Amino acid sequence: NYRESEAGDFDRAVEITQAAQPVERYVAVVEESDLRCMPLSAALLKEPADPDFDRNNCASLHAGEWLRVLATHELDGTRWDYVHAGHSVGWLRDAKLTPSLPLEEARKLRDGPSYAVRRDETRTSGGHSFRMGVSLPREGAGVLVPTLEGFVPDTLVDAQADADEPTTRRSLWAAAFSELDSPYGWGGRAGERDCSRLLRDVFVPSGVQLARHSAVQAKVGSQVIDVSQLDEVAKRARIEEAAAQGAVLLYMPGHIMLYLGEDGPQQYAISSISEYLTPCEGGPDTVNRIDRVAVTTLALGRDTKKRAFIERITTLVVFGA
Repeated sequence: NYRESEAGDFDRAVEITQAAQPVERYVAVVEESDLRCMPLSAALLKEPADPDFDRNNCASLHAGEWLRVLATHELDGTRWDYVHAGHSVGWLRDAKLTPSLPLEEARKLRDGPSYAVRRDETRTSGGHSFRMGVSLPREGAGVLVPTLEGFVPDTLVDAQADADEPTTRRSLWAAAFSELDSPYGWGGRAGERDCSRLLRDVFVPSGVQLARHSAVQAKVGSQVIDVSQLDEVAKRARIEEAAAQGAVLLYMPGHIMLYLGEDGPQQYAISSISEYLTPCEGGPDTVNRIDRVAVTTLALGRDTKKRAFIERITTLVVFGA
């Protein structure tokens, strides 16, 4: 059950949904935008209420992401657009978008030669900034950037923009580590990344379009390995076997991580993580908030009601040979 911020929030969202008029538009995001599950600005919270976990947050869309607008509604100066972002569907409120493009032109820009942004704060000489996880159409030696007036020519400032480095396991790790200590944001709160958005953005430069949510990400790879019935020793060994074949994602219900390797008795992964538990003698487990991208051991959470990460991991997703 979800708690309304104000009485009638659900009813207002239903009214907007029913009143929205079907459209067919192809646009790109100009500024980071919150994608809402319902056409409602207010939060939807589960009890016990935690304002950091707004269940109405579907995702945060980066500048440069492509959208198909399916319906729209405007009332009292507020415009709600129902959109398909490829990885998610939801509602945008007064979002800054490019003018609509004909389908074939949009496809040409989206699917043609492009520059994949590998680091946040990738800047252009025109003063635009882009985040890891988007691709910009190329034009000559430069790129085309989305603006309120349409796509305009620009050039990338960063030296790395001049070369397309090959995608390797090391380059995936480098992309993930570039976000080390960046704030955690469930559902893309305030433009921040949760576990699945971090991995989606890390993989985009490789040409792999992961889903937006961890449970779906756990279903697609060159190999998907069920380890839910293995004991801890066998599971550790299976993770190492998988890591010898390529990059490995470790999935446990509610969380997904990029495996890094082992050092002595410990295995490590990097992820955007909110919290973990530690046991407390004589009392309930202690909740420890991390709220950032961090490197953790797979022993985290041992001897608590949730169990250690290594015990909770159910699926390995391998990208490689």
